Amino acid sequence: MRRYETVFIVHPDLNEEETKAAVDRYRQILEQQQALVVKVDVWGRRSLAYLIRKQSKGVYVLFEYGADPEAVFELERNFKIDEQILRFLTVLVSDKFDPQPAVEEAPAAQDEPAQSPSEPAGSGTEAPVEEKSEEAADTPAQAEPDQMAPEAPEPREKS
Repeated sequence: MRRYETVFIVHPDLNEEETKAAVDRYRQILEQQQALVVKVDVWGRRSLAYLIRKQSKGVYVLFEYGADPEAVFELERNFKIDEQILRFLTVLVSDKFDPQPAVEEAPAAQDEPAQSPSEPAGSGTEAPVEEKSEEAADTPAQAEPDQMAPEAPEPREKS
């Protein structure tokens, strides 16, 4: 069993009940394939970066689960044939999935409400900012060679 995350975008014209039914249908597909669903997080209606099937908004949903690759193939096969799903992306998080910690983290993850986009920054959910020491603050930042911007290409001569 491996650990996966799948994000999919549901058509924005569906009402709340239809969206919930679609999410439940895909959760059942995973469970029928003996996958262990750790977290289902509906992020809500958000703007898309670009138009997808003439839609500028969509309802984002995140699944975190442990499954065999066959379960992921079945889930994605159903996404492809469903007109209500605009886009999906599955990411392999880990090659190993331990069901015991996942079962313990699942109830805690379900109880915490997701931060809505309208909440102000600094609501306490961000990672702590690393502070520089006084010595580091006086010296200019040195960029690592691999982090430096690439040089501009040489201009070509016109022929």
